[in-house]
Amino acid sequence: MTLYEIDAAILALANEDGEITDYEALDALTMERDRKLENVACWIKDLTAEAKAIREEEKALAERRQKAENKAERLKGYLDHALQGQAFSSPRCKVAYRSSTSTVWDNEERVLNWLRRNRHKECYTTKTTLSRSGIGDLLKQGVEIPGARLEQKMNLNVK
Repeated sequence: MTLYEIDAAILALANEDGEITDYEALDALTMERDRKLENVACWIKDLTAEAKAIREEEKALAERRQKAENKAERLKGYLDHALQGQAFSSPRCKVAYRSSTSTVWDNEERVLNWLRRNRHKECYTTKTTLSRSGIGDLLKQGVEIPGARLEQKMNLNVK
């Protein structure tokens, strides 16, 4: 039986006056309902513990990946220093250089101001994010902000 079916069965035990006539059935349904609720809560605890273990494993793997990437970059620098721009090849590997161009700037704010003054909007983006905590503080102070409101919620906590 599902919780919905149990709740419906409990409601069905009441007569037209709203009185319960079969107390043994009510007790059995109530115990079944409590058992179902306990099982769902335990299932939530299991899933939460599994998600935590996965998150910790992801973190450990990310650290290992970062260490491997950093070591590869250091070795790439070592190899670059040893080759000094010369190509190298063997049956197992090939090292070559290619020419590329990258854009760099010493003062980002200075470049951005120049781009704005000279109307080069295609060269920069403007990103605006709203602060939930800041807007929430204003709303709590009684400031009316069109399109924003405080919403009360009931959060389930399973331990």
